[in-house]
Amino acid sequence: MRLAEGGSLAHNSDMADHTIAVQVDRTRYTRFARPNDRERKRIELTTMEPGQRRAVVRVFLFRGEQRRLLTSFELRDLPSGEGKPLLTLTAQRVRAGRMTFQLYLDNELQAQRQVRVPCRSRILLAALLPALVVLVLAGWFFFTRVGAAIRVIGDEPSQAAAGPTEEPADAAVTKPPIDDAELEDDPPEEPEPAALEPRSTTVYFTADSAHITAEARGTLQKLYRELSAQTEAGTELTRMRLHGHTAVAGPEHGRRRLSEQRAENVLSVLQQLGLPVSRQELDELEIEGFGSTAPVTRDPDEQHRNRRVEITVE
Repeated sequence: MRLAEGGSLAHNSDMADHTIAVQVDRTRYTRFARPNDRERKRIELTTMEPGQRRAVVRVFLFRGEQRRLLTSFELRDLPSGEGKPLLTLTAQRVRAGRMTFQLYLDNELQAQRQVRVPCRSRILLAALLPALVVLVLAGWFFFTRVGAAIRVIGDEPSQAAAGPTEEPADAAVTKPPIDDAELEDDPPEEPEPAALEPRSTTVYFTADSAHITAEARGTLQKLYRELSAQTEAGTELTRMRLHGHTAVAGPEHGRRRLSEQRAENVLSVLQQLGLPVSRQELDELEIEGFGSTAPVTRDPDEQHRNRRVEITVE
C-alpha cells in the first residue's frame, strides 16, 4: 500500500524523537503524529494494486534509533470492484500516556485500539526523579544540622549576665493539659485500584464450522462492554486465554485445526470491537486448540455443548 494522493513517504532517518509512524504492508515508515498531540490526527491510505484483498497496517513509536510496535490492524476480504478502497487511520490522545487508533474502510469503522504510548513528559520525569530525591535529602540533612546547631547555641546560659538559680525543692512539675483537638487521626489511606476479577465466557459454534454466529457475536459484544466498563474504572486487562474445542462425535473434520480456528476467530472479533488483546498489549495471551480431547459431555445428543471456545480474562 502507499499514501493517498498528496502524501509523502518518509525515510527512517527522518523520524524525529518520539514520533508515531504508520507502515502499510512492507512500505517505508511514514510520520503520522506525536504522543503529546492533543488534536485528532488523520492519514489516508490506498491499496498498492487493484484487486488487493488483504492489507496489514502497523503503527510504531520511534524514540531515536529505537522502534516499538504500538498496535497493528489486519483487513481481509477488501472490496474488489473498480477503484481502490480508501483506508483512513486516525489517532487521538485520550490522556497522558494513552492514545486511541481507529481504522476506517471507505469511511466505515473497522477496528479500534487504545494503547499505552510513552510520552516525553513521563520519560523526562523518570530521568529527573533520582536527582530530585538527592536534592531533597541533601536539603533535609543541611537544614536539620544547621537547625540543631542554632538550638544548641540559643540554649547555652550566659554566666556573665546571670548567676545560677535554684528552684524550690517542693516545686511541682506540671504539664499543660492536652487539647483533644491536637490529637489528629492518621489520614485515611487511599484504596489501591481494584484488580480485574477473573471471569470466564463461553462462545458456541455450529457443527464443522468456525464461523462466528450472530448469537456468538452478541456474547462477545456483551463481554466487550463489561471489560470496557471495568478498564474505564481503573482496572486493567493483563491476561487472556482462548481455548477452542470440538465435538467428540459427528461431522467435525480436522478437529485440532478447527478448534484453533475457532479460537483465532474469537480473538479477531474482540480486536475488531476494540479490546487491547494483542501479544504486544497483554502480559499473557494464550490461544490453543484442544480438538475433542477436553469435552464437557460425551452424550451424542449434547455434542453442541462441546463446539465451543472458552475465554478466560484476568
